This record gives sequence, C-alpha cells and structure tokens, in this order.
Amino acid sequence: MDLRTAVYNAARDGKLQLLQKLLSGRSREELDELTGEVAGGGTPLLIAARYGHLDVVEYLVDRCGASVEAGGSVHFDGETIEGAPPLWAASAAGHLDVVRSLLRRGASVNRTTRTNSTPLRAACFDGHLEVVRYLVGEHQADLEVANRHGHTCLMISCYKGHREIARYLLEQGAQVNRRSAKGNTALHDCAESGSLEILQLLLGCKARMERDGYGMTPLLAASVTGHTNIVEYLIQEQPSQEQIAGGEAQPALPQEGPSTTQGCAQPQGDSMLQLLPGGTTERGILRKLLSHQPGSCRGSLGIAGSYVCG
Repeated sequence: MDLRTAVYNAARDGKLQLLQKLLSGRSREELDELTGEVAGGGTPLLIAARYGHLDVVEYLVDRCGASVEAGGSVHFDGETIEGAPPLWAASAAGHLDVVRSLLRRGASVNRTTRTNSTPLRAACFDGHLEVVRYLVGEHQADLEVANRHGHTCLMISCYKGHREIARYLLEQGAQVNRRSAKGNTALHDCAESGSLEILQLLLGCKARMERDGYGMTPLLAASVTGHTNIVEYLIQEQPSQEQIAGGEAQPALPQEGPSTTQGCAQPQGDSMLQLLPGGTTERGILRKLLSHQPGSCRGSLGIAGSYVCG
C-alpha cells in the first residue's frame, strides 16, 4: 500500500493518531500531495467528512491545510457523486457537528456537486432536519438552487416523504409551484410517492394542480402509481367548482404543533375533479388506471428515474 492510500484509509476509518504519524513533519508540498485525490477521486478530508470523523476533519484542515472546498468522488445510496465538497458529504450523511466545523472554517454553504446538488439538497434527500435547519437558519442556504434535473429541495423532500422538512422549507419561503426541467411540481412528487400529508400541506400553501411536460396531473400520477389514498382524497375531499363559486368557507389545514407557515390554508383554486383528459371525472376511468400494477407506468412520468442523492 502506498503512503497516499494509507493516509486516505486512516482518514476514512477515523484513525487520528495513525494519520498524525503519517503526516507529521511533512513539507507543504508533501502535505498537498498526500491530502489530495486518490485513485478513486476522493480525498482524505472528503471521506472523513462523509463518515463524521470530526477530529480528523479539523486536523486535516487546521494542521495540514486541506481545502474545505476541494471536491471529489464519494458514494451515497448506491451512487457515485462527482465533485462533492466535504460540506456536501457531511450534510448528506447528517453529521451536524462536522457541518458546523466546516462552515466555521470557511466552507461555502451553497457549493454544489458536478450535478448542481447543494449541501442543503443533500440533507433534504435523507431527511436530516437539524442539518436543514442549521444550513438555512444560521447560514441562509439557498432554498431554490435546483440540480441538473431542475429538482429543488422542496421537491426532493416531498418525493422522499420528509414532511417536517417540507413544512420547514415552506415556512422559509420555498416556491411551492416551481417546475422541474420536465414540468413536474412538488405536488406531482407527493402524488407519485404517496405522501398524502405533504400533499395536503402543499395544497394549503396554494399549490396549483397543473400538468407536467407529459400531460400528467398529480391526480393521474397518483392513479398510475397506485396511490389510492391520494386519488380518493383529491376526488372526495376537495371542493367542487360549484362550492367554490358559492363562497363556502373552507377550513384551514390542521397543524401539528406551532407553525409559522405564511399563506397556507385550505386550497381555493380549481376543482380537483377536472383533471382527467378532456375534463372527465368518472370514477370508472380512475378505477381502470388503478388496476395497473403499482409503479407499472412510472416510465411515463416526468420525474421517473431522476431522483438520486446527488
């Protein structure tokens, strides 16, 4: 094993004393070489941040001069993320102490991977609420930076079913009707993934029922993916055009504990019953759609296959 690989492995395994032994007394040029990329594209700092080794992270930055912004390759959820900075890796893994340390040492809160994924999006992907709160509340991370597919932090939180993160992002002003590159909105993501409670939250924040680039509405997306709970909610619970026109007051969505969400109430827009092709509302058509094996029509949806961690 060469020395550079030995340094990388020590950082990966959190072996600070071994790392100190390998790097102490080295010149600046040697340190730059030994803390740089290994054959797989990762760096000692990146892999230490990914596994949450705070003491190793701080040693590499403070004593060895490792760059907090240098990107590299790192593995998450079966994917290889290219160009990931250490802050991204720590955020994706939920290591709040490492996130704090890197930001104190000058890491950019909005620095992206090669596919334009931010540390905030990485934290949203796996549901790390405290990291999300810290990045946004303490460092004003940008909520609206979208990845290469046009997916925002709110969209991925909805698709993954992270209700409290979605709620927090909405409280902080996330754009509820923003579209991805294929035209889907956060409502489509909820409908395809079956996240009814988040869908109700979005509707209460004036989310619009619109068609994506494939002509799919959230109702149709829920139908072809087999989420009967969402289909039944959109058909049975939402007001008809006549009720809206008649001016009936609609109750606010229930809140779980204190919330500061602004502008979120029961939806007052177009009827959910006019969202099948040609305005059809017959239950028979929906039942026929639901007879598909769940997930069998995913390939027709604008978001299918696009949600990965990076």
